[in-house]
Amino acid sequence: MNTLLAGSRWIDAINARVGKLTGWLILLTTLISAGNALVRKIFDTSSNALLEVQWYLFAAVFLLVRVTAFCATPMCASTSSPVV
Repeated sequence: MNTLLAGSRWIDAINARVGKLTGWLILLTTLISAGNALVRKIFDTSSNALLEVQWYLFAAVFLLVRVTAFCATPMCASTSSPVV
């Protein structure tokens, strides 16, 4: 039983790291979006590459945030504090 609890704590630690990474990806996505909007308004040009990066980061955040959302529910019983 202790082995299973240790494994559960290890998985929860990974989930916490994924949650923190997701937060940084959200910040990066926001900065890219704001930068692209500023360039479009100031220089009247846009970059398709930045738009693609923005969408790929959004997709990554969408997939990774599920781990954090699951671990914040009561089902994630081995953590004593919220994962954020």
